[in-house]
Amino acid sequence: MGGIKYPSVTTVIGPYKDFSQVPEHIITAAQDRGSEFHALAAAYLIGTWIPEVSANLEGYFRSFTAWADAQVEEVIWVEKRLVHPVYRYQGTPDALLRIRGDSGLTLPDWKTPRAFDKSWIVQTAGYKELVEVNGWPVSRIASLQPHPEGKTAQFREFTKSLNLGLSVFISLVNAWHFFYGSK
Repeated sequence: MGGIKYPSVTTVIGPYKDFSQVPEHIITAAQDRGSEFHALAAAYLIGTWIPEVSANLEGYFRSFTAWADAQVEEVIWVEKRLVHPVYRYQGTPDALLRIRGDSGLTLPDWKTPRAFDKSWIVQTAGYKELVEVNGWPVSRIASLQPHPEGKTAQFREFTKSLNLGLSVFISLVNAWHFFYGSK
């Protein structure tokens, strides 16, 4: 990367997510839950050994595996770190999949919060651009929210919002480079 600092997709979006009203212990617990869940989802998709699932993640994991078993035809890759050479950002999308019945590829992002956040549209658009510039055409982008009680996961597609999401994301990347990039 030649001395130039490349921000991650989440770093670029971070300043626009306000958690000031949320107690620190809640934020920490949510971050830990998300990290643990992502590790479990990755292990499941690539078929590696799954450690014991903690009680607070059992429902999420059941919900996810039911979705994956019913919907995923092919796993292209999981958690691949990518760099965008033109817009100068990096990221690690959760997975690139082929969904049953689709000819194209789907780029889902796992989300353990219960409430939708519109930053998810911007994040998935940034990931789509990153994945495509690295050689994988993407037909669909979405979030997948596994249910904490093991009920049906919510698949929320953002493909129709792609242009707006990408426009916002690229603006944020440019702003990041303007304010924090190399001088």
